[in-house]
Amino acid sequence: MIGPSSSHTAGALKLGLTSRHIFGSQPKQAIFNLHGSFAQVYAGHATDRALLGGMLGFPTDDPRIKSAFDEAKTYQLDYDFPKINLGKEAHANTVKIVMTDDKDQITVIGESIGGGMINVSKIDQFQVRLPCSLARTFILIIWHNHAADFLDRIQGYIFRSGVELNDLQTHRNPENIDSALTIISTLEAIPSDIVETIKAQPEIFKIRVLDRIPV
Repeated sequence: MIGPSSSHTAGALKLGLTSRHIFGSQPKQAIFNLHGSFAQVYAGHATDRALLGGMLGFPTDDPRIKSAFDEAKTYQLDYDFPKINLGKEAHANTVKIVMTDDKDQITVIGESIGGGMINVSKIDQFQVRLPCSLARTFILIIWHNHAADFLDRIQGYIFRSGVELNDLQTHRNPENIDSALTIISTLEAIPSDIVETIKAQPEIFKIRVLDRIPV
């Protein structure tokens, strides 16, 4: 691990790296809104470098983390570290990351919960529970319109592929009840032809595949 703290450095990098995968690529801009302890000690504990390194795709032992500011210029990533107050209920080590490019914007809220472990608690307007052990898990994140038989169809495709579901969760947008986000996790990869079949479903307007992120 590069950095002085498992919570403020290793965990922060994993939050940046996971958010990058949720976005689907490196964004053109990443705004890291820092809450609580992150906001207070981010410079001294290299939290800023770690978040940047993760957003650039670096693993936790990459020596380039130390020069993340220069690397961000090379990769043409625009960034900022404003402070934010997410309320008393938010974990002390919380960051709200807003990622943008010419076509898309995705917001991720995550916490570094100790020992280098992380939790993603919100994606866009959806309260979620993203598994911490991403290195051992295959995950589909699906933004879609609500339909009565949608989940039955998706589970049917996966079942017929022979892959066993580990977890399935669906979250509705409180501001738009017709909009939903479904997270499916399995312990083995879903075959690519099944993923393509799922992507072709008319209700889906965005999907991300997280295949054992090496964090």
